[in-house]
Amino acid sequence: MGAIPNFRVTFGVKYRHETHPHWAGAHPDGWLEVLARDEAEARIILHRYVGNAYAFMYEEARFEPKWHPLGRLATITVDGVLWPKEGVEPPTPRFTPSDPQWYGVDPSDQVAARIEGIRAEHSDADAIEKLGYEVELVHKACLNGGLALFSEVHEVDSRVLAAELDWASPHHCEVCEESIT
Repeated sequence: MGAIPNFRVTFGVKYRHETHPHWAGAHPDGWLEVLARDEAEARIILHRYVGNAYAFMYEEARFEPKWHPLGRLATITVDGVLWPKEGVEPPTPRFTPSDPQWYGVDPSDQVAARIEGIRAEHSDADAIEKLGYEVELVHKACLNGGLALFSEVHEVDSRVLAAELDWASPHHCEVCEESIT
C-alpha cells in the first residue's frame, strides 16, 4: 500500500482581515493539510470543516510553500484533526451532507416553493389519508407549473429556505424534473 496523498488547502486574502466563517484559524499565509485517499475524499473532509470557504486545494507536489510563511496550520483526516499548530484554534467539524453549507449554499437562500393540496393526477392516497394533503417542492420559477399539478391547493410557501431542506436527500422539481438540492 502506498502513502496517503497529501493535499494543501489555502484561504483567500480577505481572511487576513476578516474571521473565516467556519474556522478562526484560517489565514492566507498558511495552509490546511488534508490527508485522504484521493481528491474526492479530501473535498468531502474539507467540506465537513470549512464548507466551500477556501481558495484552492493543491496536491502536495504542486504546492509552493514559500508563499505561505505561517506554514501548516493543522492537518485533518477522515478521522479528525491531527497536529494542530500551537496558537491556532484547530478546525472542528461544522457540517454534514444534510447541511446546505456542505454544498456551498447559504442557509438563508430561497431555493424552492412548497405546494400543499390534492394532486390532479397520480395522487398519493397514503399521504392524503395520513396528512389530508400532498406536498410538492418546485423551483420558484416553476411555481405556476407546480400549481397546475394540483386540483386543489391548500397552501403555498414561495420562500422555502435552503436551511429547511435535508440536502442529503435529493429533492427534484416536479415541473422541470431538475434537482432543487
